[in-house]
Amino acid sequence: MHSFNFSNDKPVEAQPEDYFQRYEFARRVARVLAERRDSTSITVGVYGAWGEGKTSVMNFIAQELADQSDTIVVTFNPWRFSDEQSLLLAFFTTLADRLKPLSKANRWRFFTRKESLGKLIAKYAQYTTILKATPISGVADAASGLGKALSDVPLETLKDRIEQLLRDSGRKIVVIIDDIDRLEKAEIHAVFRLVKLTANFPYTHYVLCFDDQIVAAALGERFGEGNTKAGHDFLEKIIQIPLRLPQASRADLRDYLFDLLNQALASTDVAIPVDQLEEFRTRFNEHFLLRFTTPRLAKRYVNSISFVLPLLEHEVNYHDLLLIEAVKLFYPALYELIRDQPRYFIGSFEAPRHSVQDEKARHTAFFDQHLQAYSPQEKAAVQALLADTFPKLRELWSNYSRLNDHEELFNSKSIGSAYYFPRYFSYAVTKGETSDVFYDALLTALGHNPTEAERLWRQALDDGRFGDLYMRLYFRRNNFTSRQASSLIHVMASYEEALLDKQRYTSNLFHRFFDATHLVAHLLTFRVDEAEQMPLLEAVFAADVTFSFVYEVARELLRPGRVGEPVRAALQTRTESLLLARALADAADKPVFSVYPTQTRLLFMLWVKQLDGRGSLAAYLHEHVGDAQRLLELVRAFAPLVHSSAQPAPYYCNFGAEQFVHMRELLDPSEFTHFLPEATRIAAAAEEFPAVGYRDAASDELLLAQFGYWCTHPLSGEAAEYLSSRRPDV
Repeated sequence: MHSFNFSNDKPVEAQPEDYFQRYEFARRVARVLAERRDSTSITVGVYGAWGEGKTSVMNFIAQELADQSDTIVVTFNPWRFSDEQSLLLAFFTTLADRLKPLSKANRWRFFTRKESLGKLIAKYAQYTTILKATPISGVADAASGLGKALSDVPLETLKDRIEQLLRDSGRKIVVIIDDIDRLEKAEIHAVFRLVKLTANFPYTHYVLCFDDQIVAAALGERFGEGNTKAGHDFLEKIIQIPLRLPQASRADLRDYLFDLLNQALASTDVAIPVDQLEEFRTRFNEHFLLRFTTPRLAKRYVNSISFVLPLLEHEVNYHDLLLIEAVKLFYPALYELIRDQPRYFIGSFEAPRHSVQDEKARHTAFFDQHLQAYSPQEKAAVQALLADTFPKLRELWSNYSRLNDHEELFNSKSIGSAYYFPRYFSYAVTKGETSDVFYDALLTALGHNPTEAERLWRQALDDGRFGDLYMRLYFRRNNFTSRQASSLIHVMASYEEALLDKQRYTSNLFHRFFDATHLVAHLLTFRVDEAEQMPLLEAVFAADVTFSFVYEVARELLRPGRVGEPVRAALQTRTESLLLARALADAADKPVFSVYPTQTRLLFMLWVKQLDGRGSLAAYLHEHVGDAQRLLELVRAFAPLVHSSAQPAPYYCNFGAEQFVHMRELLDPSEFTHFLPEATRIAAAAEEFPAVGYRDAASDELLLAQFGYWCTHPLSGEAAEYLSSRRPDV
């Protein structure tokens, strides 16, 4: 169970929490106010952007002033009040409550005409707020109505009495007002009218904290020429000491972010490899630091990571997740571009109807358009970020050659992989995909618990996820231990019938089956220990699997030009003998070319190699070819079988010169021409080769006539040699 601690963006309050060396700044402000001997009021403005840490500095100032025995700190937050009247009344009420005597022992009872300082301020507040809320025409009535409440004391007299009490008390009042820039425009106007109204109280000072750009824009609409400059001019009349919040260094901000991130990771069992964290730190410095301006960004980033990381635990590359979440916060427009336009970031430059150069030009124009809003420095950082993250763009902007790196991207769970890319934005494993958690469990079981491995394999098949699981197994085929590879081969052979379930695999069934046998051959060749290869091969051929399965495994083991280390000669020889023996055993008393026509050519090649050459094969054929029907079956075994959308089912096409040459390399066709029917002999004797179009099926009679034609129309030696060199992949 994960227990991330999310930051609530609470300001810090004590000096030990000062991460950005601002406490001395706050101490200096407090000292200026505390040591001021002049009785006149002064207003300090501390300017800073949202999230920059203004409230924390205000807390530091209040803490320093709290140690001064002759200073009363009044903290007022105007954000809680919805209109000007409520704001004014709340301010004076807060001030009055803070100044009311708590007990005789604290010596804070200052009485004039049986009234305390707090009570006088409360009356002053009541008078001024009601006058503010009353139309000009009703001021007299309002003043009359307040007669009893104020004991008929005029406003100016009341103000004079408050000022005198402040002088007599020998105390200073420091009013701290924060969050002014969060107010609506009318409320901002009210706060500054409030300051003007009370700024001439003696020994009363203000510390106002706000974003001066936001506040100046609001004030400028009301005063002067109605622009931001007018607002700044107005502030100059109110603020006697304008101060800019000390800027946090980017190095401190970065270290702060990584401290928060480490704390968040330490609170859970999600383990990010140290090398990935270090790589992210380097990339963060290079690509994001120039946009890192406030501590709040650090908290927002870590909160975002704390939320999404448990959703994608073990399912993505953590370094890339840290990176794309940083893009979301520091370059939000770029994040949306990546999410919504994946074709410009993943895949290749190969596209239908467009050359690679055309596609690169299209990509260049796309990025020129979308990156133009950034400054030159930001644009350079963004391009470097994208090139580091997406190899496709590294190829676009440099001489980098990708060399089919899709397997590497897949194995690292990179955001640059078309397979993993959606996870970084959906925060989930989509339907039909194999979870990495599931895959890791299967891999562990293959190495230690074959029974559990079979259960998980069956689960993947039942869920219809074999295609996705196979891709994962294939891309990571070189990471298997010998034991894992052996177990997987046994499992795949044991559940071969599920691969042939057409109801489960309605699309691309052949290739899924074909590729599964290729994986078996690869694991057997490259991952299984040499001493275990031969027994495992024999176990596969002895298993309850179809001939097609072992044929495809054998064909891959015997294929010329294999990538990587070649198959051992002994293993190939044993494969040849096992495959031929299996075919003959399956055929029993039937001709092998009738039972397995599409595999006949390879089987005959192995026969010639394994069983004393052409003579043994000739004897077998003389035994089994005794009429025109058997001859037709033999011809079909060498004729091309075509799969085309023009026909609902596969069909045999022309038995051409190339097919005849390949047949003649293994047997003597002329020994069987006497089985040709008379009508076929006549057709075969024609000058022109009897043929049909490529999209048309050749009839049985035509196939026999074409066979007879080549027997009676010998090819030149040069043509035969050329056709013989064009060996099809058997």
